[in-house]
Amino acid sequence: MAFLSARLDEDEAAAKAATPPPWRAAGEDILSDTDDPHWAGACAANASGADAVHIARHDPVRVLREVEAKRNILARYEDCLARQEDQDYPYAPAAEQAREYEDFVLPNLAASYSGHHDYDEDWTP
Repeated sequence: MAFLSARLDEDEAAAKAATPPPWRAAGEDILSDTDDPHWAGACAANASGADAVHIARHDPVRVLREVEAKRNILARYEDCLARQEDQDYPYAPAAEQAREYEDFVLPNLAASYSGHHDYDEDWTP
């Protein structure tokens, strides 16, 4: 799904451009505990305590892990498609697996981007 791949590329680029992790909440501030003196210290300030905890929980390392996990899911889907089209190795379960991805897995992955202008409401799980 090109839409999902593009959103993952955007998430990855944003995470790589952000203040290096690890991040932690300290009252109303989000701090970066990196060893790099250029980046050490507050990377955001004046958030509510709950907002600071939420932001810190979604630091760049976590986003990059999520991007990798979602790309692994997409790769598995592509593998199912390739196996079902392989004339030398007909693998009936691959078609069933691909349908499961198309009907359930991919729509649910894309749902987290439902606010994006390119999101198609027909993908709603």
